[in-house]
Amino acid sequence: MSDSWKDCEGQVIDGKFPLLQHLGGSDHSVVFLTQRGKNGGDKAAIKFVPAEPANAEIQLSRWKQAAQIFHANLIRLFESGRCHLAGMDLLYVVMEYAPENLAQFLPERALSPAEMRDMLEPLLETLTHLHGKGLVHGRIRPGNILAIEDQLKLSSDSLARIGEPQILFGKPDAYTAPEGSGAGSPAGDVWSLGVMVVESLTQRVPERKEQEDPKVPDSVPQPFLDIVRHSLRRDPQYRWTVAEISTTLNPPPIQPASTVSDPAAADPRKVAAVKAPGAGHGAPDLKTSALPKAAASIDPLAVPLSKVPPLPPLKHALDSQSVAGARASYRSYYVVVAVLVALTLGAMLAIPRLRDRQSEPDTTSAPTRPALQPESKSQPKQSTPAPERASQGPAQRSALQPPQRSSQDSLKAASEKQFVKENSTSNSSADPAATTSSASNHSGADAAVPGSGGPVAATGSVTPGEILNQVLPTISDKARSTIHGTVRVLVKVDVDAAGTVTGAQTASSPSKFFGDAATKAAKEWDFAPAKIASQRVPTEWSLRFDFTQAGTKVEPTQTKP
Repeated sequence: MSDSWKDCEGQVIDGKFPLLQHLGGSDHSVVFLTQRGKNGGDKAAIKFVPAEPANAEIQLSRWKQAAQIFHANLIRLFESGRCHLAGMDLLYVVMEYAPENLAQFLPERALSPAEMRDMLEPLLETLTHLHGKGLVHGRIRPGNILAIEDQLKLSSDSLARIGEPQILFGKPDAYTAPEGSGAGSPAGDVWSLGVMVVESLTQRVPERKEQEDPKVPDSVPQPFLDIVRHSLRRDPQYRWTVAEISTTLNPPPIQPASTVSDPAAADPRKVAAVKAPGAGHGAPDLKTSALPKAAASIDPLAVPLSKVPPLPPLKHALDSQSVAGARASYRSYYVVVAVLVALTLGAMLAIPRLRDRQSEPDTTSAPTRPALQPESKSQPKQSTPAPERASQGPAQRSALQPPQRSSQDSLKAASEKQFVKENSTSNSSADPAATTSSASNHSGADAAVPGSGGPVAATGSVTPGEILNQVLPTISDKARSTIHGTVRVLVKVDVDAAGTVTGAQTASSPSKFFGDAATKAAKEWDFAPAKIASQRVPTEWSLRFDFTQAGTKVEPTQTKP
């Protein structure tokens, strides 16, 4: 390619794509910044490659096919054609403009393991999408991994059908699979992916040897070390697939150990029945030997559990029983004597106490005794002084005592008084008059309301929060066209006591792009705060966004309080 590409700035391709700025290139391509659209207000990149007679029409056909592939992590292709520039016959393709790529970043520093994971996950998702449609990328390189704001993008100008011959510009390099520049295959993409991972983590490509797998530095952290070692196999049949790489990067949760499927092993009696005949003589174990099917159907009750010696003779058994009976009767004699002695001592101690109790004078009048009721623990004590209580008659003392309640009513009244006490304490600094009124109205279990004719229980009602304003994410038609089915995103939102959103974070999302869009929109929502006993309280909400090609739906749910 020409060395004076900057001199081409200002020229217009096909009368509609001005070359605004030379962005860079290689020995086989060059890229300029251009504009597209009706008013020329949309930035775009235009790439030029040599128009070789053998494959020029094939390349133009592939670009037109790639322009019909839509994915959130693929660079969009808009138009392509043929032109003359700088005295050369060239092919051009107009695509999305991405200001950054990985090749510009790696000379400064290597990626951290966390950055590598964040980049690799959407890259694997994109390759899975392409391979599932029968396509291969063919040129996975740091320069072809681009970024538009916070969205990772993979170039798409090299897409081809699986099995089609690859169109290579320039010489093969470390990213070219050992099987050469033949037909494109998913295994070739996996090889290029492995080289890219090593270079991103170490700033150098792995050393390539003849007839051997490349040597991977031990400094590559796990799980990337396993991924690279299985991706850089010279024999493509032994390379991992993209699905195996994804499983290694994000392994599924460990399943609980399955139960024993052998019914004999699940029944301890059957295990004993099979093992007992040869116990202690090297008999094969049930778990390690394959038994005939007939052995599994043997009735465990028909097989002796063990070779136990026969029972002793009847005479010996009777003698043993008589000796045991004699010992038992001998013990019973001592037990009876001990009980009699204990009863005698107890009677001697109890009789004098009964006599003393009968001789004591009765100092309490009979009518007063039934009027005094045991004081309930849940009721407040009376504040009447002791001398005044002594002077009151039975009827007056009975009238001063509150009516008895069941244990359930007492617990309810105690909890209500505690709730009122906490609220009055929290509001004392704001309104002293209200504190005094609350203390006087709730000094007992129930508060009497003038004119109501009866007591009213203090309650703490809960009023849920409300949504005042909803904001839906802004999704472009281009991004929405990449949706297949429904993309469901859950966003957790924290709302303070004033109804203002103080925080929003993605709880679950299959796509970082749609997760970020939903979280950004959730931060713009307005709420009416929830109330407990007329007091505003913070709340938590869960917003479920369902993205489809037809539109976006949201289902809000208050989770706390």
